[in-house]
Amino acid sequence: MFEGEIPQVIGELNSLKGLNLSNNGITGNIPQSLSYLKKLEWLDLSRNQLSGEIPMALTNLNFLSFLNLSQNHLEGMVPKGQQFDTFGNESYVGNTMLCGFPLSKSCKKDKDWPPHSTSEDKEESGFGWKAVAIGYACGAIFGLLLGYIVFFVGKPQWIVRHFELMFNIRLKRRNNRAGAERRRVN
Repeated sequence: MFEGEIPQVIGELNSLKGLNLSNNGITGNIPQSLSYLKKLEWLDLSRNQLSGEIPMALTNLNFLSFLNLSQNHLEGMVPKGQQFDTFGNESYVGNTMLCGFPLSKSCKKDKDWPPHSTSEDKEESGFGWKAVAIGYACGAIFGLLLGYIVFFVGKPQWIVRHFELMFNIRLKRRNNRAGAERRRVN
């Protein structure tokens, strides 16, 4: 029987794993502060009187595996990206003013919506495409150089010694003079 708005201070509950405020008389917008709940795994705000847009910042909830915002008065575009791409239509049922994936109702202003990946997201998730491209290029150059050495220069003795030490084995070595003498004798 909760009524009123969801308080902003709820974002300070750092260890919260689940939040169920369904079937109440909660009004107002979904607070941005919910995006600070980095350990949140499930969120159920269904069957309330929530209005406004779904905050884009909620896409940063990396552990969110269950979301139910159905039967509210939410509007605008369903956020795209990360965990939000995994939630189906059932998470948004009864919000007639919502549009965009996964709903069948498309948004007229999809082009005006900000892209879901920002430079902050790239830094958070690890390497950007530039670092990957540089690493790939360096690996390709090193591989080509090593291939050239092996096929055109010959078997580098330092690599042979390294593998012998590493695997504790003795590789067969060809002695051209000994091989030539054996062939003459036979």
